[in-house]
Amino acid sequence: SQYNLNVRMMDGVGPSDTTVFTNVNVHIEDIYEQPVMSNNSITVNEDALNNEIVFDLKDLITRIDITKSESDNLNYSILSGNSGETFKIGPLGTLLVNDKDKLDLETNGNFPRHNLGLRINDGTSDVDFSLDISTNNVYEALQVVDISFNVHDISPNGTIVGDVSDCITFIDYSRTIQDI
Repeated sequence: SQYNLNVRMMDGVGPSDTTVFTNVNVHIEDIYEQPVMSNNSITVNEDALNNEIVFDLKDLITRIDITKSESDNLNYSILSGNSGETFKIGPLGTLLVNDKDKLDLETNGNFPRHNLGLRINDGTSDVDFSLDISTNNVYEALQVVDISFNVHDISPNGTIVGDVSDCITFIDYSRTIQDI
């Protein structure tokens, strides 16, 4: 950008002030500024499906150079924290579920947490940032099967014939046998 100014100057001396005019040209030079990204924390449900959108990484851009835009060719990559390739980056900077089984709390036996180290490249520079992802338990119904026990007809009262908890084939991570 360029601005042309006509400046009036007066010397302020005596009754006959001298007044002169001059032209001043101002050129504004664009200096590239790399993107500024914010770090964030999100939650994903354990029953998310493969290729389900978890988060739009463009939402973490807090500042981008005026010569760039979110629609420009911004490239994102996962640098660290993606154990088992649980997530992947899809088109236009969306973070997607890559392997839904890695999110399942009952299979994994704990609350998977991923602290992803990420990078954005705007064609000029790389900027690293992070996204902390925790997994939300989604209640799943108890699953049982029929079972049978055999006991002798001469067994005394109070004889333990079996454990009914053996009929449970699936219990939600948030529950225990004692809850039932």
